[in-house]
Amino acid sequence: MGYLEATKKNKMVSQCLHFINEYDQVIFIIILLIGLVFFVRFKISKVDKDGIITISKVIRYEGAEAGSDLYIEIYLENKTYVTSINQECQYDCIGNYFFVRVSKNQPTEYPIFYGNRMVPKCILDKIKYFEGWTNFPTCDSMN
Repeated sequence: MGYLEATKKNKMVSQCLHFINEYDQVIFIIILLIGLVFFVRFKISKVDKDGIITISKVIRYEGAEAGSDLYIEIYLENKTYVTSINQECQYDCIGNYFFVRVSKNQPTEYPIFYGNRMVPKCILDKIKYFEGWTNFPTCDSMN
């Protein structure tokens, strides 16, 4: 490597270090946000892969321009957990029961709400204790 090439390389390294020193807080925040996005995606994929299906009831809906919150009760192993999810309420959903996939150990963390899958009445009538299922139950599977 010649003198001119070494000088260019040193200048580039110097400029890069200057940039990092000048914008270190911005770079830190960007890295932190990227890490947070990957963490949330990991948690959701873990619930999707290892979670169990149970029943939830929509108890309240708060719509707003910036987003909306859907409040649900999650029924699992004779306990009721209340949480909110950032999802729209369709078809007058308040008071209706829907399937939800949750982590068995932490049901309120990153639940996957199936707003298009209402729980059939036959399941609600037959089962009072929801242990959770690996697949969506049907009326036929309850016989």
